[in-house]
Amino acid sequence: GARSDPRRLTLSDFAEDDDAVRGSYRQLAAWRRSMDLAEAAYAVVRGLPEEEKDSMASELLRSAISVPSNIAAAHASGHTGERARRLACARG
Repeated sequence: GARSDPRRLTLSDFAEDDDAVRGSYRQLAAWRRSMDLAEAAYAVVRGLPEEEKDSMASELLRSAISVPSNIAAAHASGHTGERARRLACARG
């Protein structure tokens, strides 16, 4: 289906309604949920033992913040191919 093909992803796949697609990326449900995940990742890192923070924290935080970053960048992109690529990255 369309959802399994990253070339067919649109911002509508990440939005609750059409107003979110036309408005700010901050209105996209997927962006808000991914920011919640990023905040949770920061909380997990704060709770890690000191000896684990160096190795795990960096990778965990980079991964967590990449999703909302790619959604925001896709929303701003005017080029359809670039938008699809970034949405596919955000989707994983």
